[in-house]
Parts: sequence; C-alpha cells; structure tokens
Amino acid sequence: MQKQGVLDRTENYVEKSLWMYFMECITQKYFCFEGRARRKEFFGYLLFRLLIVFGIVFVLSLMGLSESIVSVLTTVLSFLFLIPDFAVFVRRIHDVGFSAWWISIPYLVLFALVSTPLIFDYVFPGLVYVVVGVFMIVPIIVIFIKSDLEKNQYGPVPDGMLK
Repeated sequence: MQKQGVLDRTENYVEKSLWMYFMECITQKYFCFEGRARRKEFFGYLLFRLLIVFGIVFVLSLMGLSESIVSVLTTVLSFLFLIPDFAVFVRRIHDVGFSAWWISIPYLVLFALVSTPLIFDYVFPGLVYVVVGVFMIVPIIVIFIKSDLEKNQYGPVPDGMLK
C-alpha cells in the first residue's frame, strides 16, 4: 500500500479518518476542482456534511424555532457547503477517469425541458422530473465505481490506494 495520511508521533503514516477527509475538503480543498478524490474521501465528506446539517436542523427544531427560520438557516448552511460539495464531486468523477461535464447532463436536460413550453406546460409536467431523474443515474453510478489504479489525465493515484 502506498504511504498516505499523516505522520503520527512515532513518525509512522496513519490512514486518514473520514473526519480528516471532511476537514480537508472544507479547509484546504474548498475550491479545489483539480485532481482526484477516492471513494473514502467522497463518502467521508458526505457523511459528516449530512450529519452536521441534520444535527443543526434537529437542534434548531428542538429549540422551538419556527419552520421558516429553520428553513432559512438550513438554506444558508447549504450554500456554505455548495462549493466543497461540487468540488469533491468533480474530483470523484475525475478519479474514475470521467470528465466533470458528466455532472452537467441532468441540468442540461432540465434546462432543455423547462425551456420548452410544449413539454413543460402542455404534455406532462411530471415528465420533467422523470427524465431528469433518469439522467441523474449516470453521475450517481459513477461515484460508486472503483478508482483507476493508475495515473490518469486528472492526476496521480490518490493516497492510500493499492497498486
């Protein structure tokens, strides 16, 4: 296994924890769209991001705040995570050798369907959600694919991967 992670007190390399990946994503790699992110980094980030948001919503709800205030605070929190969400997703897509443009497919389809009044207004508005949902499957499947174990056009093999 390639040495990776951080040095401990005895100068040995220790595997990064999911929390360490999360902290790295929201500090050092906040605006980093280049390179690759292994599955552990992606899901570590996602796990703690969701736990933090749900935890804050839960605490705010227990405090008795109105739903509108909780909704506004949740929206603000989501905007704070928007850039690292997108950045880690782009790096994850790069890790399996795909271009980040694959992420845009569902949004392009949504734009095409919504900008066509015949489809959106007259045919079946629910069709928009079905079609966009089908096109969302591609990026979702890609995040579960194993990493390329060799250097690809987006960078070297992420730390900690077996060679």
